[in-house]
Amino acid sequence: MDDGDKAFLAELDRLVADAAVEGAARQRAQSRVLRQIAQESATFAGVALELAERGDVVVARTTTGRSHGGRVLAVGADFLVLRDSSGPPVVLAMAGITSLRPRPGTGPSDAAGARRPPLDVRLAVLLAGFAGDRPRVQVMATGDPQPLAGELRAVGLDVATIRMDGDVGLLAHVPIAGVVEVVLVDYH
Repeated sequence: MDDGDKAFLAELDRLVADAAVEGAARQRAQSRVLRQIAQESATFAGVALELAERGDVVVARTTTGRSHGGRVLAVGADFLVLRDSSGPPVVLAMAGITSLRPRPGTGPSDAAGARRPPLDVRLAVLLAGFAGDRPRVQVMATGDPQPLAGELRAVGLDVATIRMDGDVGLLAHVPIAGVVEVVLVDYH
């Protein structure tokens, strides 16, 4: 091989290396743009759904000041269900969640879901389904620092009725729009 061939091959090697570097840079830029687009089109329900599918352990903070940890079991139109392995399921109204994040020590979570929840069910419909079994519940409502504990008796279009523990026959009526948390005590 003469010096001209060696120079040509060296130039060819440099061009191939430059093209590979440019291709990798383009790929990184494209990935960054796609991540940005996904994050900008994300919905809270979509993020919760992605966390559920990955099985991430999360902590949800609510407007009541309480925190609930566990895995997201279900995502509905306006609620999600969390469950810690040692406790009962907790139904959280999305409007009452102030943040949803990975449990400390579990690493970063880059969830940016833009999908709709698979359960096209609203909180009132879910609770109405449970009411037929008359489960024991603890309900936290907007603006009330004390949980309402008792038996879920009925759910109407926009109201849940709870027979309170300790007060024979006393019923509490809670507007569905004010429900933040429902702990399903009987489903341990």
